[in-house]
Amino acid sequence: MSFPSIDNNVIIGIQVLSETQTLCVAFSNGDIHTIQLNSMENTENELVCSIDSGILCMSWSPDQEIVVFITEINFY
Repeated sequence: MSFPSIDNNVIIGIQVLSETQTLCVAFSNGDIHTIQLNSMENTENELVCSIDSGILCMSWSPDQEIVVFITEINFY
């Protein structure tokens, strides 16, 4: 399993979603990937979405129904 390599790209948050047996990983460049944990055959990650302005923080509710992302807004 590998993630894209981008300069200054760091993992912002990791969460195991117990109901779906999925690992969710958020990166500072705004990419959000998921990996199925219960599949021995396919360990490929999937790019779920990307937030153009990047991600500063990711937090899940205790019941894992809601996720909140803090992003950076640039005013010009």
